[in-house]
Amino acid sequence: MNRLVIAEKPMLARDIARAICGKEVSETARLPISGNGYTVIACAGHLLELVEPDAVNPAWGKPWSLDVLPIQIPDWKKEPAVIRDKETGEVIDSKQPLIDNIAALLPEAECVINAGDPDDEGQLIVDEVLDYLGYEGEVLRVYVNDNIEKNIVKAFKHLIPNEECRPAGDAAYARQMADKCFGVNETRLATKRLGGLFSVGRVQTPTLGLVV
Repeated sequence: MNRLVIAEKPMLARDIARAICGKEVSETARLPISGNGYTVIACAGHLLELVEPDAVNPAWGKPWSLDVLPIQIPDWKKEPAVIRDKETGEVIDSKQPLIDNIAALLPEAECVINAGDPDDEGQLIVDEVLDYLGYEGEVLRVYVNDNIEKNIVKAFKHLIPNEECRPAGDAAYARQMADKCFGVNETRLATKRLGGLFSVGRVQTPTLGLVV
């Protein structure tokens, strides 16, 4: 049985594997990497994204209507993230294979170690995948602050229960929902009232205002 370490990004995963798996790991080594009772794999940023409103309620889809606003979803569900063509909107890539890779390793894991970056988003990136996959086993948390091997080894000697760190991920999820809720409602409102397609965002719009 292995401890499954899930890092936030491949570069960090290779640094961790180099420190704890007891083997040479190149900068392009293929993940997962196993050794010394650990298996290390990585996400690639957020593997999940909030579903579009019409996936929750068809009335919230196109053609947009002011009558259904405001759109409020208390527990906003997620789905595998996709990359779309900026011009056509067609899906050109999906993060589903990365989710599948993690899912395949979970049944053999003695426990999972959340090795997301030591911030709110890093906590959420791993937590949301485990929740999506319905993992109910033990989860520990490690805070890796740099890529120096001796510091990574030291960090793995100070694991803490992941449940104690969950509030940080909850905060990131709340901001995620706030961004989505604001953007969905304000974009529809501006588009319908002003007679053109206007994109409004909680962070995007004030940032563009500062630039202008």
